Amino acid sequence: MSDATLPVDVSVKNTPASSVKGVSEYDEYLQLAEKFQGDRLKKTIRKVDRHLLPMLIFIYLLSYIDRTNVGNAKLFGALDDLGMSSQDWNTGLCVFFLTYSLGAVPANLALSRFGPKIWIPFILAMVSIILVIHGLVSNKGGWYTMRLLLGWFEAGLDYVWGYRGWRFIYVIEGLFTFCVACFAYFIVLPSPSESGKWLDEDERNFLVLRHKYSAGSGVAEKTNFDWKYARAAAKSPHTYFIGATQFSVAIAVYGLSFTIPTIMNNMGYSNAKSQAMTAPPYVFACFVTFASGWFADRYQQRMLAMVLPACLALAGYAIAVGTVSNSNLTGVTYLGIFFAAAGLYPISPACGTWMAVNSAGSMKRSVAIAQQVAIAQLGGLIGSNIYIGDEAPQYPTGFGVSLAFLGAGNVLLPIVYAGYVRWVNKKRDAMSEEEIRQKYTDDDLAEMGDESPLFRYQY
Repeated sequence: MSDATLPVDVSVKNTPASSVKGVSEYDEYLQLAEKFQGDRLKKTIRKVDRHLLPMLIFIYLLSYIDRTNVGNAKLFGALDDLGMSSQDWNTGLCVFFLTYSLGAVPANLALSRFGPKIWIPFILAMVSIILVIHGLVSNKGGWYTMRLLLGWFEAGLDYVWGYRGWRFIYVIEGLFTFCVACFAYFIVLPSPSESGKWLDEDERNFLVLRHKYSAGSGVAEKTNFDWKYARAAAKSPHTYFIGATQFSVAIAVYGLSFTIPTIMNNMGYSNAKSQAMTAPPYVFACFVTFASGWFADRYQQRMLAMVLPACLALAGYAIAVGTVSNSNLTGVTYLGIFFAAAGLYPISPACGTWMAVNSAGSMKRSVAIAQQVAIAQLGGLIGSNIYIGDEAPQYPTGFGVSLAFLGAGNVLLPIVYAGYVRWVNKKRDAMSEEEIRQKYTDDDLAEMGDESPLFRYQY
């Protein structure tokens, strides 16, 4: 969590008390905001980061591994054991994204209803059970069923004891995921107000009120559930701008992650070594993702946090395309994969952050993020079908489609969207706060969320 995630606008302390609903609560927030400046604010944010981020990051990475290790399963015999053709395999990859996309909005609504302490361990436990069953299926019908269920709930070894290595990948990972689910129940917190002793009373109240007044206008965000907020998110152009951006990167991300082990294998490496060689690009991508997130928050540059990584990914794909068919340039191809992975993986978190900061009203924000994810996961339907087995090792369709969507969706579209929100902000700047408050009541402004003329979009 960075200082930029939830803006503190202490300048609104000059707002007349009569114009702010819930004066005592808002005054308390302003008093706390005066205290939590500079080093004290940074210390509080770092304390929250230390207690929350490690577990949440680990869960996120685990869920990503759960859904993408299918590439390694293919390498270790799943295709032959299940009697599937290359197209059957791509169909199995594809159906996952149907339920993943359909489940995104209901999952976020359930998260709001039950809270993270209950919902996150529950879906992890369900995923773990489905993963174990993945390792036990014996035909493509069972495989398709498990891929559908995995999509809904997520919205070395070979011939040991007579079983192929791909089965152990799923069984071991499923059991490990179940253990994490049990542990998560005791670690994940419902809200800052239930943080325990590691936050003092002032810190706890400040974080709760900071979130409530995060729009910086002196008007509390609406937190109650109402279908009109879901409809507002569905009508918002921001949902579709950012959703289309994440849809584009999803095509490239899933296509590459499902195919990296096979690309390594096609370059002449053994199955085990191919699997091992998939890890370093992801490690490098992890560091680049952290650096990109720091840059975006430090300099408040949402658009560049997408465009610059996308350019790195484009360079990586260009290198891979030019060298993948030359057995004497395997090292250069591997470098291209490094650059491609490092450029792709920062974009999705940047999309989620941009959606969050450009949506106001906690329920609308929750639904908007879910709808954005739902749109994005449809990219997996394309990404899982563009690397065609008969086109190995050049994969002109896979690389070509990825390059096209990266250029259009992750370079050009973010620039267009940034121009659009700048235009909206300028229109709102033309109206003074006094004029706005004369025209609208505080209830009106709270209901409007990010459509309020007091709200400013980030770009």
